Amino acid sequence: MFTQNSHFKEHMIIHTGEKTFKCEVCEKMFPCNAKLMIHMRIHTGEKLFKCEICEKIFTRNSHLKLHMLIHTAEKPFKCEICEKMFKHNGTLKMHMRIHTDEKNIQM
Repeated sequence: MFTQNSHFKEHMIIHTGEKTFKCEVCEKMFPCNAKLMIHMRIHTGEKLFKCEICEKIFTRNSHLKLHMLIHTAEKPFKCEICEKMFKHNGTLKMHMRIHTDEKNIQM
C-alpha cells in the first residue's frame, strides 16, 4: 500500500522498465530522479556515508554496509554444499566453482 500516488507511480516503473531520467554527464538512464541523484555522486565525488570505525567515506549507504563487514566477524553468505561461510556474495560465487567445475559463474 502506498500513501502517495507519486510513490505508487514510481514503484510501477520497476515493472515496466521505463527509464526517462538521463544523466547529462554520461547519458546513463534511470527510472526515477532519486536514482539519478544517487548516480550523480559518481561524477561529483560527493560522499555522504562515513564509517565510524575507520572514517572511510562512501557515495552510497549500501557500499558502507558492505564495508562494515571488514570490521566484524559476520559472514552472512553460506555455501549450501560444504557450509563454508563468506563475507561477500561474490566470494561465495567464486568458491562455488570448486563444487561445480564451472569456470565462468555469473557474478
